[in-house]
Amino acid sequence: MEGSMQVGRWSIRFDPELTRELYAKTASISCECSDCVNFRAAGERAFAPPFLHLLTQLGVEPSKPAELCHYGASGEPMPPQGWFHVVGHLETGRDAWQQTGQDTYSLDPEPFPGMTSIGFTSRLSQVPEPFEGHPLVQLEFETTVPWVTAAPLA
Repeated sequence: MEGSMQVGRWSIRFDPELTRELYAKTASISCECSDCVNFRAAGERAFAPPFLHLLTQLGVEPSKPAELCHYGASGEPMPPQGWFHVVGHLETGRDAWQQTGQDTYSLDPEPFPGMTSIGFTSRLSQVPEPFEGHPLVQLEFETTVPWVTAAPLA
């Protein structure tokens, strides 16, 4: 069953059931760097409750981002950026990735309750195999993850 919603400046049309089915066939992140290990250990504490609610509505599995990029010092609250894929498309709203030069783009997200920012884009990256061939929108996020594992040795 398809749904639609307005999130910030974006109106998106999405299929939460198909998105859930595809996440069930998608592997979890397997990176063993201390930051990714901490992200997995933090579980749902990595995201604010309003963002978790949004992910549930969209059919997204919070433990399976397509990518995580960590910034900061390991052992301290971590400000990662990453993204998820959702079966659907943007109906309205300026894409979160704006072209700034011939081959360059800049992320133009919006604040979201309890998160640093989020954004929806039709520019896709690192699409998991089960999602290939489906119409997709990418949900970009930036959050702060509490450090819950033993701090790595310097």
